[in-house]
Amino acid sequence: MTLGITFGGGAAKGAAHIGAIKCFQENGIDFDVVTGNSAGSIAGALYSYGYTWRNMLKFVQAATKRKSIWFKYGFLYNSSSIESIVEKGIGRINFSDLPKPFCCVACNLRTGKLVVLNSGKVAKAVRASCSIPGIFKPTPIDDMLLVDGCIVNSIPSNICRNMGADYVYCIT
Repeated sequence: MTLGITFGGGAAKGAAHIGAIKCFQENGIDFDVVTGNSAGSIAGALYSYGYTWRNMLKFVQAATKRKSIWFKYGFLYNSSSIESIVEKGIGRINFSDLPKPFCCVACNLRTGKLVVLNSGKVAKAVRASCSIPGIFKPTPIDDMLLVDGCIVNSIPSNICRNMGADYVYCIT
């Protein structure tokens, strides 16, 4: 039996994912495949990398102690700060370097279609998945301009199933 977990978005509510991970880890439940969207992509990346709930809590506490993750860019904010924060936690690794299969989702601003991010740099993909339209500048990847995946798939459980999960826990 292959277990999957998918983490939904929710901006600051994304920190609540730590509580869910705590509950699962304290009860000996481990997941084989992981997906995430928006703030949930941060939790998913950390979990896939091997973070425990305690490590995640320390990561969030350290990230929120910084002056701000918001850096002005015209009338929007530059999401590169999200990428930098994730890199501080897991390094400049590729998806293939993660111990557990992980992907996150974004929306292609040019087409309005879902994009599943499962190759290349993890931190850049997470940045794209967290790029809330109107707040953050879109993230360019290849020939696409990507924004928050919540626009097209707020909880990518179907993607988790496509990755081989027989059962998927959805954390929103």
